[in-house]
Amino acid sequence: MRWAFFIDANLEPRTAEILGKEGYRAEYSDYVLDEDADDEVDILPYVQQEELIIVTADIKNFAPLADSRHEGLLLVNNQRASAYAIANAILNIVDAYGSPTNMLGKVETLDPWIQE
Repeated sequence: MRWAFFIDANLEPRTAEILGKEGYRAEYSDYVLDEDADDEVDILPYVQQEELIIVTADIKNFAPLADSRHEGLLLVNNQRASAYAIANAILNIVDAYGSPTNMLGKVETLDPWIQE
């Protein structure tokens, strides 16, 4: 298992680009699914099948994940944070957790990890 991320459409696509340049699989929602993709019907099955950690500012729509099997959920409260700051926070989490298996089923708020 390797680190892989699904960047939700409510964040900048640049976040996925930065993570990709760092060697991580990072998919941007609108680029891999329809722009009108439904969270429960389309996104959740896709991320579970592809074993992707969700990065989102859409806290209420992904809250049900907390009770199901998932690769991990990274929540962003500060939507004003730059794509660079968010990507950097994700990289700090990667370093802190060491292995993606340590992120299984976890929900982490990115804001304390963001440094601008």
